Amino acid sequence: MFFQKLRIYNTKEKLIERIIQYKKEEELRRNSPIREKIKRTISTCQPQRAVFNCNNRISVSPKIQCSLDIEKIRMPFSAEREGHLTRVTEIPVRQHLVTPSPPQKSILDHLNEQEEEKMIRELLDNYKPELFDDLMENDVQEIERFNEDAHANSMKQFSYQDYSPQRMNMIKKHQHHHHKSNPSRNTNNNKYDQQRQLYLQQLEYKGDIFQEPNTDRGRYLKKFRLANKNLNKVCQEDYRKVIKSQNKLEDFAQFYKQPPNLYMQLNKTSHQQSIFQSGLGLVQQCNHIQIANASGQIRTNQQVKVFSEALKTSQCKTLTHLKLSHNKLNSLKIQQLTKSFPQHLQELDLMNNGLDSKACQLLSKYIQKSAIKKVNLENNRIGDLGSNALCLAIQDHDYLLYLNLSKNNLTEHCTVELSNYLKKSQVLFELYLHFNSINSVGGINIWKALYKNSSVKVFDISYNRTASLECAQWMAKVIIKQYPELMHIDISYNNFNEEQSIEIKKALDQNQNIYGFHYQGNCPKYSVDSTGHLRDRIQEEIDIQRKIEECKKNPQTTLKLVDDNELQSLEIEEPRNNNNYNQQKLSNLKSDAELHRNFKFRRIQGMKPIKQNYEKDSELDSCWICDGWQEVKFTWTPGKSGGMNNDPIFVHLNFESYKPILMTLHNGEYSAYRMCPPNYKVTYFYSNPVLGIQTTAKNQMITQTPSDDPLYQTKQSFLYNGNILIEGNRMGFVNEMYTEDKQSIMDRYFAKIFSKPREEEKTFDLTKFLTKREKQFWSYELSIFKNYQPDNEEVIDECFEYDYGSSKINKIIKDPLEYNEVKEIMREYYPYIFASYKFYASTLIGATIPCISSNAFFDLINSTSVISDKYRTGDVDLNFISTSNVKDTNYPNVNEKALVRFQLMELLLRIAVDKYLRTQICKSVKECLRKLFDEDGVRLKLLEIDRSQDWRDMRYWNEQCDTVLKDRLPMLKMLFKYTSKLNPKQKYYKHLWLQFKDFRDLINKCDLYCDIFVERDAYLVFLLSMQTSVDELYLLKHIQMEFYEFLEALARCAEKLSLIRTQDSLSIDDRRQQPLFKKLDALIYLIYVRLGEGIKTFFKDSEDLSDFDKCMQKQYGQVIKQPNPDEEEEVEKLTPQQEEKFLEEQLKVIVVPPQITVVSQNKKATGMTFLQVIKQAQQQKQLKNLFNLTNVVQYFRLKEEEQLK
Repeated sequence: MFFQKLRIYNTKEKLIERIIQYKKEEELRRNSPIREKIKRTISTCQPQRAVFNCNNRISVSPKIQCSLDIEKIRMPFSAEREGHLTRVTEIPVRQHLVTPSPPQKSILDHLNEQEEEKMIRELLDNYKPELFDDLMENDVQEIERFNEDAHANSMKQFSYQDYSPQRMNMIKKHQHHHHKSNPSRNTNNNKYDQQRQLYLQQLEYKGDIFQEPNTDRGRYLKKFRLANKNLNKVCQEDYRKVIKSQNKLEDFAQFYKQPPNLYMQLNKTSHQQSIFQSGLGLVQQCNHIQIANASGQIRTNQQVKVFSEALKTSQCKTLTHLKLSHNKLNSLKIQQLTKSFPQHLQELDLMNNGLDSKACQLLSKYIQKSAIKKVNLENNRIGDLGSNALCLAIQDHDYLLYLNLSKNNLTEHCTVELSNYLKKSQVLFELYLHFNSINSVGGINIWKALYKNSSVKVFDISYNRTASLECAQWMAKVIIKQYPELMHIDISYNNFNEEQSIEIKKALDQNQNIYGFHYQGNCPKYSVDSTGHLRDRIQEEIDIQRKIEECKKNPQTTLKLVDDNELQSLEIEEPRNNNNYNQQKLSNLKSDAELHRNFKFRRIQGMKPIKQNYEKDSELDSCWICDGWQEVKFTWTPGKSGGMNNDPIFVHLNFESYKPILMTLHNGEYSAYRMCPPNYKVTYFYSNPVLGIQTTAKNQMITQTPSDDPLYQTKQSFLYNGNILIEGNRMGFVNEMYTEDKQSIMDRYFAKIFSKPREEEKTFDLTKFLTKREKQFWSYELSIFKNYQPDNEEVIDECFEYDYGSSKINKIIKDPLEYNEVKEIMREYYPYIFASYKFYASTLIGATIPCISSNAFFDLINSTSVISDKYRTGDVDLNFISTSNVKDTNYPNVNEKALVRFQLMELLLRIAVDKYLRTQICKSVKECLRKLFDEDGVRLKLLEIDRSQDWRDMRYWNEQCDTVLKDRLPMLKMLFKYTSKLNPKQKYYKHLWLQFKDFRDLINKCDLYCDIFVERDAYLVFLLSMQTSVDELYLLKHIQMEFYEFLEALARCAEKLSLIRTQDSLSIDDRRQQPLFKKLDALIYLIYVRLGEGIKTFFKDSEDLSDFDKCMQKQYGQVIKQPNPDEEEEVEKLTPQQEEKFLEEQLKVIVVPPQITVVSQNKKATGMTFLQVIKQAQQQKQLKNLFNLTNVVQYFRLKEEEQLK
């Protein structure tokens, strides 16, 4: 191996340098007279090669060696050496022994030199820089293996070194001359052996580093020998593992000449005090020690001495936070510790140490001279003497920001000096006097001082005895002063009575700077509500109920909201009596007053929130800071949220008892900011009492009203402005949102929210609407359709995000930038795909879920120009199979041989990529999609299908259809329930719903199938009537029809069949142009006639059928304005059998207007010619195909254009 023969250079620069040096030496040898002598000497030697080995002294030449670490390179060689010489290595050079004179060279040495000259000459002849660079990067693993072997070989020669007392990492290995031992030097072998044994005794732990490199002890010792700069990286756990033998650290420190440091000081003093130390919170895994937590670790005098000495080391000079709680420190210990405290100490925690007044006096002297910012002396015994000494010491202290003197047996005798300090200090932010014995006199002194103080933000004086009328009055002055600074106050459990509470309440109502106010444990009637007001909950509720009863007696002061329709599937219970409900509510409030004594108490912690469960701890005073309340913006966008677009619009929140909150209009959007409890389910709704609307926002999350919610159980009444009653109703559905505790409302002492505590509520003048009620206009929120989620832009965009994320497009497009660009292009075309999906899915009637078959998809593709000579049907088929194959996914609602919604979008993208990008017609996926949709006509083909929401807005969601459905509601509910029983369902479904099999059987029982309405039309009606479900892969809502979806399905069937309750003979085209409410009324009546008796028989014993026949007796004229039961139109009444006959004739016969021919006076009238008959048949076929369920909107738009022309 060549690396065994050539121990040379690790970079090509060093090689070139050595080659230049070799040339110079060669020129000198050529001119030297000794050269001939050397040649004769070499010629007499045996021509065989000597064996070279890195472990053999004879094979090592000290002439060609470098002083670097082990490296390997590969070098180009001649062809004869290519099979043997593959790599180059270099053995680390050890320092030469200092000898009086170098030994004479032997013949073998000359042979080595000659061999080296020959090898260098070969390197020079075959050297190529570019080949050298390539070879440098090869065989990294082989190089590492050679490194390890060379290092092991060098370690074996450690015994031949000259040992000296140096640092281990500074020891340089000697590279000995490899020659035969000289007998003249045998006399010195004993001397070297003695030195070696002596050094090994001094360094007996040196072997541990190499014998135990992977143990904790070995790693620690390795770090230790890297000098003092790395010692502070040793963690406490590592330090304790090797600290059992203290002598070892001392030996290492003496040998390596370590300067004094934290670890050696801890080791030394612990040894002197005869204790086992544990780091005392000072040994940390960081470069600079800033926080030391020695809580409960320095209880004895010996530990205090060790800790004090450790604080004097250089590593502790950067210490800023020192925690010494729970250590039972006395005055002697405090005196010793204060002498060692770092100069830059900022926070000192001495909680629960039993410090007396003398210890506090010693500590005060240190604080007076220091720049400390935070002192915690909670739960000690400093008393009034200690407190006075501390307050005197910090009179002129300009650094102290935090002072905690809680639980220190303080009385009113310490409040004089404390008050003097508060008057002078302008930097103290937080003061804690919790759980002391301060009486009303002391309280008055403190509140007077706070009146003149302009810095304190947080003040805690809970669990004292400061209650008095004068103290409450001074507190009120502090709260309502011109520039209030207090933001968080805790005066809990101070025994303030009702009279004193009223004084505090009046002042607090005028303050908007206090974000947290704690008052529990005082007058049990008063508590802090969600807006920060101090209220007498019981008395206010009694007053509100009294005013409500007065308003109910006077109709001129009452506004009513329209009743919310009950859902049959919810099975809402009968409402309670309002008086009983209100009495129960008052009794609950009175029982809550007794719970004030057993409230869970909480300590305030500056501006930091305290994690808790609002539902369990709601009895406590509401504190925005401690509870971590979240600011939420409630919005109402006219058009997107609903039809309300006039003032006033109110929002009602469940945790505020659904009282109305006025929203303000800004940039076309109504909004209101409100603080909500964290980790809480907020239910809410919107209302407009002027229009009489109570509804939910359609673009926000909607859920069923919880059964235990008062809004679900009984009608609600709201008192507005104290004198106007708004009578609300039960609601089956409400908006819902969940709050989290991620938001912090405070940044140090600055609020980050828009809301203000106790902010004055905005009002709207409703009195002008009380005496003169305007005529109510029809609105979507007042209709029966209000619980139906429309297909607005937000819903479609949510579906796109879900479908795009569920598809395998990320596997097709792997570039993130291009993936996002394609996403925006697909977002543009997605509404067309979304609108056409249900139409093409209606062809696969027998499928368990809506999906598009291959035949339906090929009908779409064949109607465009996607198929060409270069891109054929087989290519589309391959893409269809690769898209519909979902074996690599776990979606439950998919079909392996058909396409669901997200797969239709994915397949179109696959076709675009396969047709244009694979053939290099386009360079990007964006261009491919543009060509497919725009140039191949896919977009135009998809535009032929109406958006389902357009039909609702144009034909269905209007006042006339709403009136018909409301009038026929009892019969329709029984029909829905009857249809849901036609086929068995799984028992775990508690609510009623229809599957397509039920709807199909209903059409069969009513005998509604005809030439223009077949089973595919029924399935398409079923799909188009379903509300859009964003998640169709896991949920089943898109195939489970609810009641309001059932109503729309009947309307779509009526639109397609176009039946009219009339005796006139109308053509199919004339009937189609009639208003939808007439068609809907005719279809409902036909179903009633054919199934009415069967439904009554089916529910004869289980349901109330009193309104079943009564609701079907009303008839409508040409236009429905507002049905009035007192005014009946004069229409000719027919028997049900007669009307059924007329409707059946319309259903079975398509009347086509005959061809009108103008006959001249000279010619006689003859029958229709053959061409006229063919033309009439084509016209009949055209009439059948023109009016489909997917182009009704286009049909009526064309009719409007014709009328305009």
